[in-house]
Amino acid sequence: MIGILCKHWQISPEEFGRLFNISNPEPFYNGTATLSVPLYERFTKVMNLATKMEKEDSIALELEAFQQEHDLSMKELSNGIKVSTDTIQRWMNLEAKPNRASTLRVAAYINRSPLEEEWGYQFDRLRGYMKTLGLRKGHVAKQMGVTMAMFSSYITGKSNPRTPYMELWLPWLTDFNDSMDKVIRVWKNTPNKH
Repeated sequence: MIGILCKHWQISPEEFGRLFNISNPEPFYNGTATLSVPLYERFTKVMNLATKMEKEDSIALELEAFQQEHDLSMKELSNGIKVSTDTIQRWMNLEAKPNRASTLRVAAYINRSPLEEEWGYQFDRLRGYMKTLGLRKGHVAKQMGVTMAMFSSYITGKSNPRTPYMELWLPWLTDFNDSMDKVIRVWKNTPNKH
């Protein structure tokens, strides 16, 4: 059934895996494995929203509501959906319609899991601290034990790690960000400032 739905929405097994954080999507796509209950529930929500947006031609309304609810910039929205800001703008201005695969990506982004929400929030914090303190990507990537290319895709929002890795790194990332927050507070309160 998942394979049929994915073909309808014009996404590959790899894209299905990326959207739902499944490291080995082939068995689910081919019907030889079944989704866990929470993943099946999320999959159903995403498919229902994608179907609604396509049928009612309401992608602009959904994007605008989500953007306002989460106070997102156009750049943050485009990074999350993995399309250009111009494309998002054309969809929201009703100048263009997304294809089926893009509609599904939007639905998956709007229906992100709480884990993905927290990951995005912590990486937003990390980006800010890296900029403020001049931390280099290579240092943080090395500390996390990932390649520079992998870390770059996380920090730019182009991809997220699979769920087990998010669960593994999120406590460290939260602690790191909390520590950087303390460093910045101390830094800003240096007594010898002129």
